Amino acid sequence: MVKVSSKEFQRKVGEFLERALKDTITITHYGRDRLVLINAAEYTELRKCSRFALKATELSETDIRQIENSKMSHEHTHLNSELKTD
Repeated sequence: MVKVSSKEFQRKVGEFLERALKDTITITHYGRDRLVLINAAEYTELRKCSRFALKATELSETDIRQIENSKMSHEHTHLNSELKTD
């Protein structure tokens, strides 16, 4: 990862755009991380991995029924101990 000030980035924008194709560029402003420049393929992969959450009130009746009727795989039974409170 490369760190560069916003002033240096402005002076050498073409160079850093090329570098960002192979490496992550962090742009600082007054010494603090401000922006990150990554290539489009990496951004696409990050977006695929992002999660979203719904409020319980946003779930449809079908969603709720599916959750109520779902069963956890037996290979995850050991996780039940995480739910127990003392």
